[in-house]
Amino acid sequence: MQRYQGLDALRGVAAAAIVIVHYDLYRGVPSFSGGVLAVDIFFALSGFVIADAYEQKLRNGMSSARFVSMRFLRFYPVYLVGLAISLSALVFRGFFGNAGWEGVDPTAIFLSIFMIPSIHRANVPEVHLFILNIVVWSLFFEFLVNAIFGFLLYNLKTRTLMGLCFFLLPIVVFYSISYNGVDAGFDWGTFNFGFVRAFISFTVGMVVFRVRDSLPVNRIAMSISPLVLVGALISRSYMQDVSIFDILFISMLVPLMLAFNANKVEFPIFASLFRFLAYVSYALYMIHVPLNAFFGGVYHRYFSSSLVLSLGFASFCFFLTIAFSYLVTRFIDDPVRVWLKARSRLRLINPRLAEAE
Repeated sequence: MQRYQGLDALRGVAAAAIVIVHYDLYRGVPSFSGGVLAVDIFFALSGFVIADAYEQKLRNGMSSARFVSMRFLRFYPVYLVGLAISLSALVFRGFFGNAGWEGVDPTAIFLSIFMIPSIHRANVPEVHLFILNIVVWSLFFEFLVNAIFGFLLYNLKTRTLMGLCFFLLPIVVFYSISYNGVDAGFDWGTFNFGFVRAFISFTVGMVVFRVRDSLPVNRIAMSISPLVLVGALISRSYMQDVSIFDILFISMLVPLMLAFNANKVEFPIFASLFRFLAYVSYALYMIHVPLNAFFGGVYHRYFSSSLVLSLGFASFCFFLTIAFSYLVTRFIDDPVRVWLKARSRLRLINPRLAEAE
């Protein structure tokens, strides 16, 4: 089946951007704070892709519980790899005399095994939802919104989905102006807005999917979309007040980027590179912070702070992380995806299997 290659390009760029955001742990590496908005691209892409893959299946009789379980199984194996690396890195950093992550305790570790946030410390606003791997916050909210999709959103009319977006937009505006941006959702103090952030972009993705056939194909717009995304994220990194920028990014740029790439034509430039980055994007997102804990421990122990050394070491770690992400995708994520597709087809052929299980 032909892919949405333009969406793959956006996914690949967004994944690379998120990785670079967290490279500020290497002393001397310039900040790339604008990359935090790549998460909103991920939420919107999820809405588009999930609607494409499952909306009709749910309308044709797939149970909501079955859908939710499939989504969890889709997320969990690679998530577990990231957790294992995080725990190993914690031991590694302790062995080399580096401080581990504050707040890590047996309860947090136990909850993480089941992809449950640190609910035992929910009364402390600055505590991260997932202490061992901070980026899991977005996966958690994506799973919640996926569940809502499986029980409700898939069956709503397009105008109702648009109404939900317009209803939530003032919340985004208020939050961004009040707190200078939308970089939130990763800790308990911003939990509620994290859900809003995920829900609105996911719903935008669903709306774009619904209207995709009425959108014109513009190869020039497709070609420059990744460059525009990179330019926007870099520009935000050098702004003091990002409140208006973040509002415009979520409300205008995200839906426009999806609309320009909501077709199955061949991507005009660098298609192979973007396809590869999209292929490893989920594993890359899940394991880059735990791997950085390893790399950062080595860097801080054996290397002094300098711009050239920091950039060189960070670049080496970036490509090493991509290589490891490929291995995780190839030998863990791909087999899980194939298994889930096989189970889904088997149920379509023999619906009684669902009842038997």
